[in-house]
Amino acid sequence: MRLQLRREPVKERAYRPALMCRLQGMNWVVNLEVREELAGAAWEVKQLSSVLEEDDRGLGCWRLSNPLGAVEASDRNRDKSFTFPEEPFRIFKLFGAWLDYGRYVQRLTLGRFLVVAPAEWELKTGDSGIERPIASEYLIGMEYRAHHVMISQQSRAQRVVLSTPDGRQVPVPAGGTI
Repeated sequence: MRLQLRREPVKERAYRPALMCRLQGMNWVVNLEVREELAGAAWEVKQLSSVLEEDDRGLGCWRLSNPLGAVEASDRNRDKSFTFPEEPFRIFKLFGAWLDYGRYVQRLTLGRFLVVAPAEWELKTGDSGIERPIASEYLIGMEYRAHHVMISQQSRAQRVVLSTPDGRQVPVPAGGTI
């Protein structure tokens, strides 16, 4: 008797545009990106009440004028809209052979991250125990800085903190699974 396996249809993941960071030349940029197969759709991306132009470097990519500001994206063909709220800083999990691009995440886990914050905010590393092998870099426009953070098994229990010019300590969320 032959056993026959029945395959259940694979449920398609719910799709939403993603905030991505990319190293462009010597500076970082933050984009809103849509998957390649949906890039040709009638997307409208707004930030600061103005419609952004699609980046000429790639279909389905819009460079944000404010990397921390609220972003609205709507797919007019599917009547769907997505909103990314304004945030005091954003965390990106870095990927690629050169760690030159990253995807927005809500918290630090294990690995290499880029924390984008206002230029005058400092990443506090003194007693935090985290590894920070690279000096912070500017984003295009010089109003924001990208702080590199490496979280290893040894440092994962340590807190990561951003310090504002007025001395306020802003914790960067961490924890969870990879």
